[in-house]
Amino acid sequence: MNRSMRPLLSALAILPLILLTPGEAAAGGDGPRAYALIPSGTNVTKFMFLSLDGNQSFAPGTVVRGSELDVNVAALQYVRSFDLNGNSFAPFMVLSYGSIDGAFSLGGNPSTVLTGEEDGLFDLQLGLVYGFLGSPALNSPAEYAAHKPGLQMGVLAKAFLPVGSYDSGRVLNTGGNRYALQLGLPTTLAMGASFLDPNFSTIEVLPSVTFFGDNDDPVGGAATSGQDPLFAVEAHFTRNFGRSFWASLDALYEYGGETQTDGIDNDDRQEAFSLGASVNYTLPSGVNLQASYGEVIGSNQNGPDGSQLRFAVITTF
Repeated sequence: MNRSMRPLLSALAILPLILLTPGEAAAGGDGPRAYALIPSGTNVTKFMFLSLDGNQSFAPGTVVRGSELDVNVAALQYVRSFDLNGNSFAPFMVLSYGSIDGAFSLGGNPSTVLTGEEDGLFDLQLGLVYGFLGSPALNSPAEYAAHKPGLQMGVLAKAFLPVGSYDSGRVLNTGGNRYALQLGLPTTLAMGASFLDPNFSTIEVLPSVTFFGDNDDPVGGAATSGQDPLFAVEAHFTRNFGRSFWASLDALYEYGGETQTDGIDNDDRQEAFSLGASVNYTLPSGVNLQASYGEVIGSNQNGPDGSQLRFAVITTF
């Protein structure tokens, strides 16, 4: 990266970073300011710890009815921004490792309880974000500082690759043994004189749909299992409070994701609404410390429940 960019990045407590979250679990979504504009040539690394408590595994769209699961994940993400045809383009990858343990009733029967515990790699995430409206490639500190933010829209594509630990003979797995693809339209109304405005704020909406491949070796002995697309709308209102701190109110709605076993519908469409909050503090060195909490406040009998606590340390170079 250009040396002249480094002092600017270190000084910007309000720098809107790309802060992606692995998966879309337990009221989490991708998080606030996840797809904000950053200068071209910027590298972002993010180390995250997530603790999930409820009836979801870490794999997207996976709900285990009647379960009480604890999932703990350490994840490392890398992002780099580029200038593509004059617009911002940012590919990324997320590698995650952790554990899942808990108990659930077999077939929803409370008298038949199974338990399990497993640790290992979770599925790899590869993706990209391309801004096509209000998302110019800002190739110098002067361009970034002078840019007046407004309405921004982009396209998101995120693939989940089945490299995680999986065995159909185990009760619980860290891997999903199937491919998944999330497509979305991250949209942000950014308000402020510039990204350096200490009162900078945003209204963010991310509609998305996740498509699932079949699992050809599911737990339970069936030949295949499948899942219908899962639709979601994630929303955030964020605001800066000076140059070192910002906070966000977060919401997530999910609908769909009915599963099939050997081609037969399981009549288990999901629906859930979650609320949460996030805070971000920037150290004088430019390192960002972030914490988020989210909880499902309403769902149908097949939907996700529980909560998510997330901590992150983000650096740019």
